[in-house]
Amino acid sequence: MMAASGDSGSAAGAGPGDPERLDRRVGLACGLLILGAFLALLDTTIVSVGMDRIGEHLHSPLSTIQWIGAGYMLAMAVAIPLSGWAVDRFGGRRMWMGTLALFLVASGLSGLAWSAPSLIVFRIVQGFAGGLIEPVAQTMIARTAGPRRVGRVMSLVQIPMMLAPVFGPVIGGSVMELAGWRWLFFLNLPIGAAALLLARRVLPKDRPAARPADGGFDSLGFALLSPGLGLLVYGLSQAGTGARPGSATVLVPVVLGALLLLGYAAHALRTKGAPLIDLRLFANGKFARCTVMLFMLGFTVNSGLFMIPLYDQIVRGEGPVHAGLMVAPQGLGAALVLPFVSRLTERFGARGVVPFGMALACVGTFAYTQIDAGTGPGWLAFWLFVRGVGTGATFGPALGAAYQAIGDAVAARATSALYVLLQLGGAVGTGGLALLFQNRIAAAIPGASGTPSAADDPSLAAPLAHAFGEAFWAGVVVCAAAVVVGLFLPGRYRGGEGDAGPRDAGQDSLPEPGPAADVPAPPPSH
Repeated sequence: MMAASGDSGSAAGAGPGDPERLDRRVGLACGLLILGAFLALLDTTIVSVGMDRIGEHLHSPLSTIQWIGAGYMLAMAVAIPLSGWAVDRFGGRRMWMGTLALFLVASGLSGLAWSAPSLIVFRIVQGFAGGLIEPVAQTMIARTAGPRRVGRVMSLVQIPMMLAPVFGPVIGGSVMELAGWRWLFFLNLPIGAAALLLARRVLPKDRPAARPADGGFDSLGFALLSPGLGLLVYGLSQAGTGARPGSATVLVPVVLGALLLLGYAAHALRTKGAPLIDLRLFANGKFARCTVMLFMLGFTVNSGLFMIPLYDQIVRGEGPVHAGLMVAPQGLGAALVLPFVSRLTERFGARGVVPFGMALACVGTFAYTQIDAGTGPGWLAFWLFVRGVGTGATFGPALGAAYQAIGDAVAARATSALYVLLQLGGAVGTGGLALLFQNRIAAAIPGASGTPSAADDPSLAAPLAHAFGEAFWAGVVVCAAAVVVGLFLPGRYRGGEGDAGPRDAGQDSLPEPGPAADVPAPPPSH
């Protein structure tokens, strides 16, 4: 583990005068780790503007080509639960470099794809690697920074991560015009190769966790959790693409996914080994509240990224590049506020920052309940910027507080839990608002099939805009609930939980989490 290795101690050291100061080596390591995560997140949206052209070149219908995006997202969802076990088993540095190398190989093969099926297969491999890169990077960042500085670091590193999915369509549109669709994938190669070369010198060395003989891979847990998560995300994404709420394409995967996840919960609570995600982590009240907040944040951020471009296209009749630009204010708002949030979090803690952030997000979301067919782009951009400021003020403090509430020994498993909840929140937000939107369209435009567009019939602009406004009320409710949850998050970090480890954290500490806890926690001077 990083915190336990001699190399990482020097990497994370901030100097004797100021234990919370970030030194140059920590900054370089975090920057390199986040670069890999940036590439993985960028690829979630960069191909969205090239679907039509890729379909034409590969002679495939859009119903097939859409799987180059959906397959990537599903593979990410399946891979995330593996990240905690993989870091404990192989070490964070080795896992990050290995998954980035696999991501680059799959990127190159995607750019060389000769047919739609081959491209879909390569994108699934790419998505699987991408699903591991981000949580592995977050685990290493948390350990390298240490509990005293993790709030500051998590706030700062979210700047490129917030911008990646937002600017994916914009970058993708530019690349398409200048170099063609294959460079949507080749673009990763020079950047990723440079990151791999630097990694051997910049990333602190760590070692796999010490494990007893029965602490092997949780194969039953993987067979239940990853397919369950993938099916649930798939069913909700089908709802997001316009499938009827009661159709088999939505209900069957959602129900099967929910059943598999319930089976995993029963398995994880009864197993004597180390489950992929230890549900006993949630016995720590502080950690549990942070994960609930991240679920709500995933709901808020992803529902906006889905609904706003859709509004721009079917109500205003704009193209995909313009629709991608419409969500840029959310990323800009988050990027501008994050440096200030890190300082505020150090002073007031997550409890003093997150409720105000989610209150801003709630106000911005409420503004979208009032949209109509005549709403101008400037008004839409302003309130999306407000939403971005609010969500940007929430993610870093909530994530940092979650790591501060636990010991270093279970950081890898905790990261898997955090990202699963964040992913589920995004899927529920996207699918849930899409279902509400489809329901409101059916009520406002009787006999409408699929998703009608004002570009085909201008008289539909008003009822479509009204349907959007009504769907956003669900987002208002979630943001308001998140404000309440934020009031119960941890306050300013004063040492104890993260420094002492899970067994010495006091009343709100973790129970014995299994074999992963056998790794020694870092000393208080870390």
